[in-house]
Amino acid sequence: MITLKKIKQTIEEVITIGLPQLQLLPQKPTEALEATSIYIELDNIIKNNRLYNYERSLTVRVYIYPSNTANGISEALEVIEGLEELFQLTMKIEDRSIKIPETSSKLEDGVFQFEFNMNYFEAKEETEDNELMQGIKLK
Repeated sequence: MITLKKIKQTIEEVITIGLPQLQLLPQKPTEALEATSIYIELDNIIKNNRLYNYERSLTVRVYIYPSNTANGISEALEVIEGLEELFQLTMKIEDRSIKIPETSSKLEDGVFQFEFNMNYFEAKEETEDNELMQGIKLK
């Protein structure tokens, strides 16, 4: 079963290995940073239940905080290109490959946002309900 926690951990691992120069932040910063840093957020999380499975969709958003140096913006643009390379077509989570059909980036209030959507199906775990029916007494 793919959990939201596992998705975030996998994304962090991919970025840490692929872009080791970046600092992963545990929360959004409140002040200027000396090194280009990122914060990862899962957003728009939807779970659509069905009889035997469910569909999960979500947006992965990576906030890129440029350093306060003269090269900060150009470093952030290089990070975007690196993220595009790391998250193209599919992402491997445990034994599954999740499709990533498209990525997008934008600049908002001096912070770059790189994002992509994920969508996958997961089988529901089966439960034993037989004993409940045996316990019913009809009058």
